[in-house]
Amino acid sequence: MMPKVTFLPSGKEVEVKEGTNILDAALDNNIQIDHNCGGNCACSTCHVIIENGYDSLNEMTEDEEDMLDEADGLTETSRLACQCKVTTDLQVKIPPKDLDKKTRYSDLLPGFIPNQVRPAVPARLLSRRAFYFDPNLPRPSGPVLSAGSQSPPANCR
Repeated sequence: MMPKVTFLPSGKEVEVKEGTNILDAALDNNIQIDHNCGGNCACSTCHVIIENGYDSLNEMTEDEEDMLDEADGLTETSRLACQCKVTTDLQVKIPPKDLDKKTRYSDLLPGFIPNQVRPAVPARLLSRRAFYFDPNLPRPSGPVLSAGSQSPPANCR
């Protein structure tokens, strides 16, 4: 029989293969747990609170202890979801983050895609001709960037 993990506050219960870590169990079942480092024990964003079954988990490593020091809302049963191997039934609480209470990063920063590498210059800026805020500055003799079919704003001609 496969162990079950119940995620709180949603109450969603999932069966997982023994030895699966809590982070993978959540993500494989469309349950959101932040994981900025990709589950490599290099941050504390996957901090969870084990409500039931704490003693069945693998021992905490020194690296995990160090990372947990950075997490908000620590309890006696706090762990990093990426480091806990499921061997028996668990009840896991995903604590709210301060930002979750208000809005997510993607609401604050249009185009924000967590856990993905993005170019240093947004593509939307590369598809426009240069524009000038100071009309007294000399203008270059040709287009500065390839603008495709876009024409420059009227004040830049």
